[in-house]
Amino acid sequence: MLKYSQHFVTRETFKMWFTIRLTLTIFILIIVGCFFWFYQNLQISMNIENIPIEDKFIKKDKILKVALVGDIHIFDTQKEYNKISKMLKNIEKQNPDLIVFAGDYTGSPETIANMEEHRSKIVKLLTKNEKHKKIFVLGNYESWSNPEAWINSFREEKAHILNNETTQVNIRGENVCIRGLGDFFTKMFQYTDFPVDCMIAMKLTVTHDPAGAFHQNMYGLILAAHTHCGQIRLPFIGALWVPSDAPQEATCGLYIDKKRTVFTTAGAGTTVLPIRIGTRSSWDLITIRYSPTQ
Repeated sequence: MLKYSQHFVTRETFKMWFTIRLTLTIFILIIVGCFFWFYQNLQISMNIENIPIEDKFIKKDKILKVALVGDIHIFDTQKEYNKISKMLKNIEKQNPDLIVFAGDYTGSPETIANMEEHRSKIVKLLTKNEKHKKIFVLGNYESWSNPEAWINSFREEKAHILNNETTQVNIRGENVCIRGLGDFFTKMFQYTDFPVDCMIAMKLTVTHDPAGAFHQNMYGLILAAHTHCGQIRLPFIGALWVPSDAPQEATCGLYIDKKRTVFTTAGAGTTVLPIRIGTRSSWDLITIRYSPTQ
């Protein structure tokens, strides 16, 4: 006679265990997916942009290829230095005409063991290669860690560090005027006009906080950083907080009005928390197409 086990599984028990296992599997997949999503958002990538600029003083169409780097926020570890060194090598492979650094080079100053040594390492790292192509301005984290020392460190390396001033560089026989203005957020911004001999040249302005782009006399192309695009951006809500007085629509990506074109980078690093949601760590490869006003 056949004997049957009395420990058979009822349909209800099967459904319960199946539901539990399915729920656990979905939960684990979500956790793993979120981990890789957050991890991927923190890996520095290249963002490609094309920006048209009309200028009534430009006589013919001209193109300028610019790499924009903002908010790297390096801490004083070899891992951090290596990460930025890798980013710089990736930028050099793209062979831009200019490499513009829009400030916030250090992590939180109060966490740095030796700021003088850290500052020197950062400046030497950033100015190591292709110095003639590189333009620097300071951000709020430099304002909070002795801005004069930062300016002197860049100048010791004979780098183009701009503090409410303009420099002119020659690219393929064309004159390019770059205006670097101080950080609006820490009240280092002082409006400075382009010199007269820049009138017919390609022009661009770089400043840390995009709020500076909305000074009443500002016009043309302005490249900015500072906001990290909010660092955390949620669907249907947007950025939870942006530390800038710039209009909300000008705090991430491309903004255009009748007077100015503003591009605000998402930035390569993070601040306060090492997390990004809805925005990625990046530097920008920007093709600027100048043309006469139609």
